[in-house]
Amino acid sequence: MTKLLTLTLTLLKGSLMYFKKLSIAAALSLSVAGMGAAQASTNLVSNGTFVGLSDWTVVQATSSSIYAAGNVANFVGIGAGDSIAQTLSGLTVSDTYEFTFELNTGSQLPASFEADFGSTVLLGPITAAGTGQYVSYDIKAVATSATEVLKFSGYNAPGDTELRNVSVTDYTTSAGNLSSVPEPEIFGLMMVGLSVISLVTRRKQNTTSAFSVL
Repeated sequence: MTKLLTLTLTLLKGSLMYFKKLSIAAALSLSVAGMGAAQASTNLVSNGTFVGLSDWTVVQATSSSIYAAGNVANFVGIGAGDSIAQTLSGLTVSDTYEFTFELNTGSQLPASFEADFGSTVLLGPITAAGTGQYVSYDIKAVATSATEVLKFSGYNAPGDTELRNVSVTDYTTSAGNLSSVPEPEIFGLMMVGLSVISLVTRRKQNTTSAFSVL
């Protein structure tokens, strides 16, 4: 009887330790998945608040036709050819990306403004006079390459076209759009965990029955 009790307790202890390891592995998998979702929502644009024009490639038709002030990029050139651009790397091909920014095209003419993501035209060209107020844009486009150029081009004379708060995030894998169906690996861990629970429960019941008989 002593040997049987010792063997049963050893088996139970081993099963519980194994289940504990599985639980930790499953928790780590879920944690990594959560971290991935959080990272997916990170703004891929550097200096989208325009603290100066660092991280942007600036092309100016005339001197000082584009400048940053008060967290705003100002386009004040008198003709086409002015632009700011930034290369976005590490994109996932076929994922949908969300572009948000605020734009004030001014209330005077002539004016023009266009936003492009690689070969995709996100906005424009806008050639009509605005209201002099900021308009918020939320545009989605699919990445066709792992590296794409985000480009804003425009001019406005004698007024300013103003751009601010530029953001680009991976819409496909953002936290609010992840599938609620578990990944196969996580589902497998869950099934193994349930099997172990069932095994431990049966062994406890068998041990109790053995003690009752003895």
